[in-house]
Amino acid sequence: MVREFDAMLAGHVCFDVIPHFPPHSAESIQDILRPGKLIQVGEAKMSTGGPVSNTGIILKTLGGQVCFCASIGDDDFGEMTLEYLQNSGSAEGIRVLGGTISSYTIVLAVPGIDRIFLHNPGSNNYFRAENLDTDLLKRCRCFHFGYPPLMRRMYEREGRELQRIFQIAKDSEATTSCDMSLPDPDSKAGKVNWRSILANVLPNIDIFLPSIEEAFYMLEPAEFLGMKKKYKGAELIDYLDPEDYARLADRLLELGTRMIGLKAGHRGIYFKSASEEVLKKLGVARPPQLSQWADRELWCPAFQAPNLASATGPATPELKEMDARVYDLIYS
Repeated sequence: MVREFDAMLAGHVCFDVIPHFPPHSAESIQDILRPGKLIQVGEAKMSTGGPVSNTGIILKTLGGQVCFCASIGDDDFGEMTLEYLQNSGSAEGIRVLGGTISSYTIVLAVPGIDRIFLHNPGSNNYFRAENLDTDLLKRCRCFHFGYPPLMRRMYEREGRELQRIFQIAKDSEATTSCDMSLPDPDSKAGKVNWRSILANVLPNIDIFLPSIEEAFYMLEPAEFLGMKKKYKGAELIDYLDPEDYARLADRLLELGTRMIGLKAGHRGIYFKSASEEVLKKLGVARPPQLSQWADRELWCPAFQAPNLASATGPATPELKEMDARVYDLIYS
């Protein structure tokens, strides 16, 4: 069967509403958001969000052929989400779940202050293995799933539904990958045993892509929380040593995945891979020269983008050229 799509992007999708905040002199969000205060904002930017949309639209921009697989509700946010996705790729894998609301996020991106997200997971909580279009999946070279911690069925019952999804994807011979999000320790997602979930699902995940904090929390939650307390809730990127990255990557490889990418914000990304024999299980999108990818340990620095406008970044000619080189590296 012809694999006409480079990737299926599955999992979490939402609709983002991002009001524009004008320049200000406030030092903290509390100086702006106060009870009873009217805050005048500019035009709201509206777009789809989440890994299904963000990853898929970027791949489409780079010239890839993509299809989407997610759940939306039968409401206005769902209609707008579907329209945006239809304009960016194949949306035949999108399922409308009657009686549910679509996921949405209000993003408070005040200049100079870290963003605040008001998020409703909505229909993402009801995504399940039966929502996968298996015939569509067999037309894809890669299967990428994002944000299990924001999807209730993915972390319930030690991740059995997530395990089913990746088993189906591997049975289709697609190369599989998974992106994560950091659970709130006080939430239901934060209280489950993520190490047990990873032990169940990683044998069917070829490329695992958590942040360093997500990997740390899921594998060593007590140590993570202790370190968070020590540094008064600060991000731990600057307090973890290269040895910590190697230790966590080794544990994830031992649990069954084949390539690890630990994202580290301004410090870049750490990569580690298994042996050539293990990499033979990568699926139809595996690189032709496995020896060049096997038993590798790399640290790639972060690209510095000038005039960064938001988390989505500027579409400068230089960045488009850089993205094209990355695409060629992945798909050549």
